[in-house]
Amino acid sequence: MKPCKHGKLCKIKNCPLKHVAEEELEECQFYKQGFCCNGPKCARRHKKRLPEECPVEATFDTHINFSGATQFGKKIKTAQPNDNFKVTLCTHWLQSISCPFNEDCHYAHGEEEVNEGYQPNSDFLQDSDIYDPTANRMDAPLELPFTNLSTAKISYFILQSPDLRSLSIARQRGVWAVPMRMSAEINASFRSSDHVIFFFSVRPLRGIYGVARLTNLIPQSANPASPLTPEFPIMWLRSLRLSIRTVAQVKLGASGMFVGRCASDGRFDSKIGQDMLLTTFRKPSWNWHDELDRAHMNIRLKDISGNSASSSAEYYPMSGALPYYLPRDVLFAQDWIDRAALTPSEKMSGGGAGYNKFDRSGGGKYQQQQQLSAQNMLSAVEFYTGDLPGFVVCAASPVVEEMFRRSVFGLPPQMQDVTIHGNVPLFVFDSQALVMLGIFYADSPVGVNIDPAAFVTWGGVGPGGGSPLPVQFKFRIALECPPISLMDPELVTALGGGNAMGAIGVKETRAIANLFARRSPAFSNQKGISGKSSGAGSMTGSSAGSSVYKPPFKFNANVPIEIVGSLYDIKKKLLGTNASTIIQLVDEMGSKNSIRIRMRGIGSGFMEGQSEIQEPLMFSVSAESDLLLQAVVARVKQLIDKARGELQMKFN
Repeated sequence: MKPCKHGKLCKIKNCPLKHVAEEELEECQFYKQGFCCNGPKCARRHKKRLPEECPVEATFDTHINFSGATQFGKKIKTAQPNDNFKVTLCTHWLQSISCPFNEDCHYAHGEEEVNEGYQPNSDFLQDSDIYDPTANRMDAPLELPFTNLSTAKISYFILQSPDLRSLSIARQRGVWAVPMRMSAEINASFRSSDHVIFFFSVRPLRGIYGVARLTNLIPQSANPASPLTPEFPIMWLRSLRLSIRTVAQVKLGASGMFVGRCASDGRFDSKIGQDMLLTTFRKPSWNWHDELDRAHMNIRLKDISGNSASSSAEYYPMSGALPYYLPRDVLFAQDWIDRAALTPSEKMSGGGAGYNKFDRSGGGKYQQQQQLSAQNMLSAVEFYTGDLPGFVVCAASPVVEEMFRRSVFGLPPQMQDVTIHGNVPLFVFDSQALVMLGIFYADSPVGVNIDPAAFVTWGGVGPGGGSPLPVQFKFRIALECPPISLMDPELVTALGGGNAMGAIGVKETRAIANLFARRSPAFSNQKGISGKSSGAGSMTGSSAGSSVYKPPFKFNANVPIEIVGSLYDIKKKLLGTNASTIIQLVDEMGSKNSIRIRMRGIGSGFMEGQSEIQEPLMFSVSAESDLLLQAVVARVKQLIDKARGELQMKFN
């Protein structure tokens, strides 16, 4: 029976509730943490406590068990452990090495408790072979670089480095460089935040090895075609090694990609970034730059002459290409710039139709080899109309290259029961380039270690001495198609909100296969599997895709939209309902016969060819005179500044 809030002092006639003395009442678990929303009406006992006796952070989840707390005389049931149990570190524990929930906490108290959950690349995340003198230690005193962590506005990014050599130079020189596509977002964060923090990940070593702070804006590049930004200043804050396995289930903000699977630069949400900062400063500091030979494992770096004063070093790039020499103060080898600094669309546009075969002989870029045969040039409005489900093979770029060199797809051992149907479309998701490749057919039944030496270079020797991806089957190209970015709106729709890996449904298989077929150069005037001709609905000749946007007037300018926030909110503030804000601006300054304003870039929704132009969001302004152009650009900048200010007020 529920206790009466008045206890023994109750004066309600025939009160149906239980009447007990106040000292016999169960203590309120909410008031115990510092606050109870029921106030004096609460049916439980409110015992006053000193502020230091309350937990650092309260929780108002009524289902959490507070060390044996009871509810109406019954013990509250604790949630049973599952795949999401203790996948990330506890914020309470990170702050004070203690937690009010003790053993009942659903989060990990230390690296050794972390459960990385389900990860398709779980074998890759195991790093017992990596030299780490601080493994499983999180006992460093919490000495954060900022005293106002709870009130300061801080932006957090994870940046990829090819190796510790580059990070060592960055630490010595106090500089870094990022892919050009990151420049606008980082600069916008620097303008709107008190601090911008970088976590440096060395993916081949499965660890985060450094923390730094941005000290100035990224300068504008003198060469717009350069894949990397100019070097910009950073302040090195900490050298350490944090295993990626420990933070594998932490998500990046915009993409939602897990850190354990992400091989590109990205940004964290504020709360996640703060936990990352606490985690890296709980790890003991380690000067790995004094032990590069051991820390690098198989990434070799040595002086030509054996003299540390030598001006050059022998550097073995991550790709396994032949060694070449780099000046000691150069951040990156060309191999890294070619592979990591290009956007997915730039990796697609190397000329020709294919991306389905790779060759590393050309200095690190994907070289495309045309291997088409007449019988494989299949295309129609409906390329695939079958009733069997397809499959998406997921791997990082180096593994994808090896798959195409060997004509063998490899899967991890836990997928040994997978079923691959013949003559059913197969696809490849390149998790590093964030593109999908197609279309392929299985050319053999699924077997174990068809090629035992495959992928050993990247994943080590697998169970039983074979390949780390032992579930294998041979494949052939069904239709040569250009790759499609994972951010492509049509591909997102075709996936239906599902994952871009593993088995996919029949509906998704048809949609993705038909999307690839429509974009294939081999599409026009051919027959599909269904036997139907492409007909009037097919995209042939010049109708296969619209050209890049061409401003209608002589005088033109691009105005970058450097606003941090939700893409929906940004577009709503800038465009208004049905672009009413832009229409009003054009009418005030002239008319559509003299002014055009077009939003372009990633997230704009404006398709140029088969997708949005892969550049940061911007307004393209065009006017019939130079004087009018300058006036319109000034108004557009005012509009952007106003939207930026309103969004900052909204989220502050």
